Amino acid sequence: MKIVLMICFSVLFFLSPWCLALEFKIASYNVQNLFDLRQDGTEYPAYIPFGQYGWNKEVFEYKLDNIAKVIKILKADVVALQEVESLNTLHLLRAQLKKIGVDYPHAAAARQNGVAIRCGLLSKFPITAQEDIRMPNQHDRSILKATLDIDDHPLILFINHWKSKYGPESRRVAIARILHQACQSLEPRTDFIIIGDFNSNYNEYQTLAREKKLDDTKGITGINHILKTIRKSKLVSKTFIKQPQSRGYLYNLWLELAPYQRWSYNIFGRKSTIDNILVPHSLFDDYGISYLDLSYHRFMADLLFKNNAVFRWKRAKGGRGRHLGEGISDHLPVTARFTTTAFKAKQNRVPDPNCTKISNLYNSKKLKVYCRLIDCIVIYQQGDNTIIKQRDDRAILIYRAGKYLKLGYTYDLMVTKLKKYYGLHEITGLRKIKSSEKPIDITDLYLDGQGLDLSAPNLENEILNFVKGRYKNKDLHYNNKKIQLYFKKGIRKPQQGAFISLSKVRVGFHQRPELVVASPQQIQKEEY
Repeated sequence: MKIVLMICFSVLFFLSPWCLALEFKIASYNVQNLFDLRQDGTEYPAYIPFGQYGWNKEVFEYKLDNIAKVIKILKADVVALQEVESLNTLHLLRAQLKKIGVDYPHAAAARQNGVAIRCGLLSKFPITAQEDIRMPNQHDRSILKATLDIDDHPLILFINHWKSKYGPESRRVAIARILHQACQSLEPRTDFIIIGDFNSNYNEYQTLAREKKLDDTKGITGINHILKTIRKSKLVSKTFIKQPQSRGYLYNLWLELAPYQRWSYNIFGRKSTIDNILVPHSLFDDYGISYLDLSYHRFMADLLFKNNAVFRWKRAKGGRGRHLGEGISDHLPVTARFTTTAFKAKQNRVPDPNCTKISNLYNSKKLKVYCRLIDCIVIYQQGDNTIIKQRDDRAILIYRAGKYLKLGYTYDLMVTKLKKYYGLHEITGLRKIKSSEKPIDITDLYLDGQGLDLSAPNLENEILNFVKGRYKNKDLHYNNKKIQLYFKKGIRKPQQGAFISLSKVRVGFHQRPELVVASPQQIQKEEY
């Protein structure tokens, strides 16, 4: 019996670094003003319990339940929270989570007095230390520094909620300086993560120029220049952060996603990346805790959306009136995975050698693909829709994923995801590899619709330069044939029987072929 035990112990001893490695998920979530019903005297006027704005038991419990449901489906082991009123509020959230079957035995909240909202933390791992990193400006929220015990590996979290963009960049620079000093004081191989709502984009050094009223620092930004997420005027890359000489720099995990996926906050149609997770070289070495490569995600569960928009907390009068008892938060959570083993880069996928043409995409039976397309020209853009075409090959629609592409420019692209929407072929996952320096004339890439059978399968997603016929019963009648017309919302339809011509219209498909009229300028009345 003793021999058997010794053998088992020896096996466990030698295999434990691999067999017992722990993988865990960390999330950041701004819950948009989670106040409780205890009056502390620091509440925003709209959140004074039982006041004129209707923050009452029913509304609070609805909000609390919705936040708990989001955290449940997040399935994160650690949740860094912003806009929590107090530790009491956090305990109420923990209790609600426990009711729906999720237990976070450990919690912490910033202890700063005199602020309405603060940072908090829910954890399935023990919190062994906690402190507030205070700011020079007493109105700026303190950073919650918490140390977790991850299977005997210490991990420090710096949970942030920086000054909003109602204040200038100098306020955020001041916060970043204090945070940078705190990070610099750590031992060189310390595992730490900087996480939260920075009210700064991952590329703020580029976007600040668009907001001149905020730029009182001559272009210097907190998140990029002070925290050193840029180097030589470029964002720190994963290739660089893995090298020992990168100590002191930080890598922003937004760079793990394609550009069109980089947003977690959308206000008035302006998408931004103010929720960030920044990681140092120590999470890419062979010691302690490591980042799990390519695991960063923006959480996009259906629960978080309504009518194709983020389901933000609702108040009357455009957000200035009474609570409507509807909504969740104006932010999406972001998540990343980590492990207690050495960092291991994921192998880059090899493109499918049989998928180099757009026509190959139409023949693909898979929706998840890996196709490198060379010399794709953007020939059309309207709203969320972009059309690309290769010379001597077909055209295809990119839905939402092509907003960073420019009309008339030529690109090499990596297509990763396809969709068939009521029969229409779409690209929904995309990565840009290379682009031309200037646009070209694209008029020769449009098709003359005269003499064509517009219902032919090979014309799907093509752009027609000219086609004419008679409008009757939602169809265009032409050359003894007919095709359905689809008019985008707000476009006035022609009179029944009118003879019309259409220019630069897209050949779409919605259960059957159709021409998509996206603007009034595409319609001209013709004499019969």
